[in-house]
Amino acid sequence: MVATERLYLTADRKTVVKADDDRAVHIFAAKGQKITDDVARRYGLLEPEIKQARRAPNKMVRSQANKSDEGE
Repeated sequence: MVATERLYLTADRKTVVKADDDRAVHIFAAKGQKITDDVARRYGLLEPEIKQARRAPNKMVRSQANKSDEGE
């Protein structure tokens, strides 16, 4: 992502705010500066990635190998 305006951190360095915010203390990014996705997510500038959950196997369904063993 690229900063579209000058951004600052608050005194506790936990929140990114615009330059006109009274809480702006530390420069975070200048206009046009690249911000990595990881850093942008950390400060809430990008939506977090949603990892696709792996589906747990259904234990009620028997595999084909188990079904063939039943007849013997």
